[in-house]
Amino acid sequence: MLNSDELRFFCVLASHSSLAAAARSLHVTAPSVTQRLQSLEDKLKIKLIDRSKRQAILTDEGVHLFEKAKGIVADIDELH
Repeated sequence: MLNSDELRFFCVLASHSSLAAAARSLHVTAPSVTQRLQSLEDKLKIKLIDRSKRQAILTDEGVHLFEKAKGIVADIDELH
């Protein structure tokens, strides 16, 4: 199961064209973003982002998670 921090993190990643851009937005280093993404993928046992090129491209599973996560994060924010 994913927690809200993991969902928010993934939403930031999915909203940027590269992991480096996401890292800048999160005010962390690119390696820490890569490491956290790898941990998330290991936890779910699926690949979420194709990192074979300089840009980050969501896999089909990543697109599905992003769509669901956006709604969940919005619901959580509404509750606050």
